[in-house]
Amino acid sequence: MHNNRKRLIIITFAICAVLILGGALWLLEFLEDRNSITNSELPELNFYSPDYEVNILDDTEYLELNRIISYRNGPLTITVSPEDYLATDPVLAFLADMIDTMINGNYSEYPNYFSEKYKSENTLPEKFTMQRLYNITVERISEEKDEDGNTLLVYMMDYMISKNDGTLRRDMDSDASRPWYLVIKNENGEYKIYNILTYSNR
Repeated sequence: MHNNRKRLIIITFAICAVLILGGALWLLEFLEDRNSITNSELPELNFYSPDYEVNILDDTEYLELNRIISYRNGPLTITVSPEDYLATDPVLAFLADMIDTMINGNYSEYPNYFSEKYKSENTLPEKFTMQRLYNITVERISEEKDEDGNTLLVYMMDYMISKNDGTLRRDMDSDASRPWYLVIKNENGEYKIYNILTYSNR
């Protein structure tokens, strides 16, 4: 009886593991499908005129918006202070630094967040203005293994851009939400983005 119960527990755990892995892989395939659909069906967008001289941190209207990062891991959602990013989740610290780079319009540093593979297959903006990001959420989605046994981390990063001028994101309106699903790998001790999948319910 004891052996049968132990065998049942082992089988149950194995089934759960397969279902979790299968669900995560399905999510990636689903997002890739939606990415190809929504990118080709985007309507014509109207952007604000780019102004490379303006300092958005002097814009009181922008400063009144919610610029705090919310972090979600499973059922838990918290707001995180900058000094706690690394202790909360090292990938959160990585993405928060990337967000800060976008807000400050630091386009020369922006490519450093991406793998060489991603940069060889995609075109990053050569230059962009300071971005008025707000309502920012980072969510840990899953952890996978690729065919070589490397760990792939999937995170969702969502935000809105006030007065979007299209110099960074040309796939979303001002004050709209179009989340990024980021596939991230630890590359020689540094996190790098290997893929970005987008989804929109517009």
